[in-house]
Amino acid sequence: MNKMHKYQVYLFDLDGTVYAGNRPIESCISFINQLIKQEKKVVFVTNNATLMEKSLRSKLCKMGIESNNYTFVSSAMVCALYLKNQGIQQIHLLGSDALAFFCKKENIEIHSKNPQAVVVSLDISATYEQIAEAAYIIQKQQIPLIATNMDLRLPKDEFFVPGAGTIVFMVEQAAGVKAYVIGKPAHHMIAYIQKKYPHYRKEQFLMIGDNYFTDITFGIENSIDTCFVETGVHTMEFVEQQKKQPTFKYAHL
Repeated sequence: MNKMHKYQVYLFDLDGTVYAGNRPIESCISFINQLIKQEKKVVFVTNNATLMEKSLRSKLCKMGIESNNYTFVSSAMVCALYLKNQGIQQIHLLGSDALAFFCKKENIEIHSKNPQAVVVSLDISATYEQIAEAAYIIQKQQIPLIATNMDLRLPKDEFFVPGAGTIVFMVEQAAGVKAYVIGKPAHHMIAYIQKKYPHYRKEQFLMIGDNYFTDITFGIENSIDTCFVETGVHTMEFVEQQKKQPTFKYAHL
């Protein structure tokens, strides 16, 4: 564990790493507080596109994070910036209120009659009709499908619930297309973080998470050291069977 203190920028997944639903993962909370006291950079990097920074800060404070001296980056934030940078100003959105907020912030029309793309994220109120409509628009207008992330399940308390990937998968299958994915393990989020911390090299970053296919693969594919924690989606046994291994593996921090 001492070797993990050599880094300067610590990237933490949230669901399954810092907390499971409304249950804090105490060992991780304690580790984060240590890092903040040591004046390390702490960045919460989440694929969860339903989160807003204000509510997250309130939640983390109640869970025992002793300082607000950290940065929050979500797939919704980065997705909205990606759309803007690609010149996409009109979309059909099947997604969260948070994603709608970030898109509007970038002056993107979210329910256009002439969308340039269909954008999908986790939406806990999504209906069959809305999912069918998204697939229909893609086919009729021959436009791309963009997804914030492909997480199939999320830890909640002691169990798991469907993630954004389940909704995206249904749209993909119905429309006969593959989604372009913004969140982990794609490169978009690390590019965003590097712009915020331009004075740090990738060797000074450490990605910590519970999901091999998002968090750990994100680090490996973007040349960042990784730490797997067995507190969420995947087990130690599963991770040890994978060809590419994380830099560190712990049952918990």
